Amino acid sequence: MSYQSELYHQRKSEGICTDCGKVPPKPGYVRCHPCLTKRTDRSHDLEAKGICPHCRKQPVADGSKRCRKCLDKSAKQAQDRRQHRRDAGLCIMCGKGAVKPPYTICAPCRKQNRNRECRLGPGIRDTVLGRDNRQCRLCGKARNDRDLMIHHIDHSGQTDDPNHDMGNLVTLCRSCHFHLHRLVLNLTDVPLCINLIRQEGRR
Repeated sequence: MSYQSELYHQRKSEGICTDCGKVPPKPGYVRCHPCLTKRTDRSHDLEAKGICPHCRKQPVADGSKRCRKCLDKSAKQAQDRRQHRRDAGLCIMCGKGAVKPPYTICAPCRKQNRNRECRLGPGIRDTVLGRDNRQCRLCGKARNDRDLMIHHIDHSGQTDDPNHDMGNLVTLCRSCHFHLHRLVLNLTDVPLCINLIRQEGRR
């Protein structure tokens, strides 16, 4: 184990920020708020330059925020993690709940997946994906169904009364969906942004 890894685990066990080692971390994180902000700003600067924020060396791959080498490494780690959990008889998603064959996902995770799919109502997701040719309506790239999300143009998806009308739903990839919500949170002219997305959804 390298010195950096030892220092990381030592600070984590002591309950202090793993970066600066001075103050307690933000609840639910291993770093304090200032260190998290610095890392986020640095990542956004690298993304704007087209450089992978993970290795900080290679240019990012098309349609991604990381380089191909980091993407392959992350996919290999995820595959190994799922296989390890499968061999141990644990849920491959949360790694906590025990499962019995033929299941590989525990009951709470299965319920969470069902709720996520049924939130729109039966068949609506497939209808919207088919209408949009299974392509992101912002970047225009075709994606795997698992990487596509249904976006509510009026941003009512997380409210108590979501608007599931077909004219209010548009297909976005995960990356565009994330950046869109982040953009809306930081914009002062939110109606303008919504109108832009509305126009995009009508194309």
